[in-house]
Amino acid sequence: MELPAKKPKPKCPACDDAELSMAKNEGCTVYRCKFCEGTWIGDKELAFLKMVKYKRFDPKEIVKVKILREWKMTDAALPGERHCPFCSVLMARTHYEDIPAIVIDKCAGPKKCGQWLGRGDLERIQINERAKEDKWWS
Repeated sequence: MELPAKKPKPKCPACDDAELSMAKNEGCTVYRCKFCEGTWIGDKELAFLKMVKYKRFDPKEIVKVKILREWKMTDAALPGERHCPFCSVLMARTHYEDIPAIVIDKCAGPKKCGQWLGRGDLERIQINERAKEDKWWS
């Protein structure tokens, strides 16, 4: 009797050969790269983490998000192509809603596996959502 093949660990879309490690963030499963510190996250998990209310943020990060919201960035400054670590489809690159300096690579495959966020971008997205709700800067 042959055992089923073990699924290979997903690879970091930014570092290519580095394996992503499963981690918990506020109770949600995400995948992280230990080298570039990027995060792979599903749509439902991102929607949940954007709404976390009780988290305290570093005041320096709050100021950084305010600056990033005002930073104008062109598509020419975006890094090269990346592929989904789960289905290998070329991902669609976009800027995050109100913060053009945050670049998100979204799986464009039929399963819409999730999105890749650079180091620190998940927390910046959380800060931005909290700031909009609490009207930190209007």
